[in-house]
Amino acid sequence: MKYCSIHAGGIEHVVPHLDFGCRCMCGRKVFVLTDHGGALRDAPSRERLAALVQFQAAARKATTSRSLWETRLFC
Repeated sequence: MKYCSIHAGGIEHVVPHLDFGCRCMCGRKVFVLTDHGGALRDAPSRERLAALVQFQAAARKATTSRSLWETRLFC
């Protein structure tokens, strides 16, 4: 299997399969949807993802509805 590698020009990130939300082999980039198809962007940290999951769980339990956009503002 091929892994992300460092070259003189920077890091060449390898994504195992081009599915949206799929991380590269080193976990630093994620494949996201763009206006022109797809691209690699900086992946959110594991801590930020954990916080987002906790906020979404709290929003589901709350009596008022909270959108994903509102939840993202707190992260």
